[in-house]
Amino acid sequence: QKIEEAGDPFVTADNTVNMPAQAPPGEYKVQMSLRDKVGGGTTTFNSTFHVEGDAAAGETPAAGETSSAGETPSSGGGGALQLAEVRFAEAQEGPDRENSTFAGDEDVWVLFSLTGFEQKEDGGVWIQEDLQVLDPDGTPILDEKNLLDFQEPVDPGLDAIPAHNQITLPEGAAAGDYTVHMVVRDQLAGTSVEQKKTFKVQ
Repeated sequence: QKIEEAGDPFVTADNTVNMPAQAPPGEYKVQMSLRDKVGGGTTTFNSTFHVEGDAAAGETPAAGETSSAGETPSSGGGGALQLAEVRFAEAQEGPDRENSTFAGDEDVWVLFSLTGFEQKEDGGVWIQEDLQVLDPDGTPILDEKNLLDFQEPVDPGLDAIPAHNQITLPEGAAAGDYTVHMVVRDQLAGTSVEQKKTFKVQ
């Protein structure tokens, strides 16, 4: 694990899934919940991986990868699809907004990076994102499917793809906490990950 000592704090961790002997083939789902005991926030992650054939005969597949006859898909950054460094900002280029608090007439920018994506031999990736934003009453003010549909080749050695969302608040946006629900899919790997974060309007 690593905890940054200066600037915006973050924690990185690795998880290992030990598959039982003779695990049946099929799709397995990984669910994780991370709780900030100091800040009081909770973040959830969901991902899937597939097991083909006899998992006991080889290595344990990492989340988001497929275990087959000695073949493993190429993944940017290695491992399963992840949403990294998700934060709220004042503009696409930043800076990050302190305390994630905005005025009702401001646009809210969500900046993040994608890691662990699968690439084709030509470097191509296919990432899609759904975005939903709920107001303090739980009413959707934004609900977009495939808001991000990224189908382009990237450098084979690229570890992360930077991305962003721009949220325009409705006129007269109520004060309170707004929930951003992001669902990102790696169409090549057949995996997905989701995350919820909140920002405040005052």
